[in-house]
Amino acid sequence: MLQIILDRVIREAQRAGRLGPRIDTTYEITFPEIDSGEHQTLAHSAYYLVQALTSAKAQGWISDETAMHMLFKFAGEEINVHEELIRVGAQHGIQTSMQPETQPESKL
Repeated sequence: MLQIILDRVIREAQRAGRLGPRIDTTYEITFPEIDSGEHQTLAHSAYYLVQALTSAKAQGWISDETAMHMLFKFAGEEINVHEELIRVGAQHGIQTSMQPETQPESKL
């Protein structure tokens, strides 16, 4: 995504005459490594966020949709919550239908 944006900015700068034809427009995108301490902090934060969202949902303070939106936003992921809820519902239906039926014990 970042590369698409940068490529467009470079092309527009060239068209506008801001970058001459001899200027090297190659680039490399690099990000710093995340150390394991940061992973641990993020894992703890995610755990506590899930606990808080679960509690808020149980209290009736938020909907599943809001909880999902907040969780994925924290994770830095963009999803279509409505589509994800449909997939979750479909998966739940499949799991339910795949579970063996339990028969009441007969008393002989």
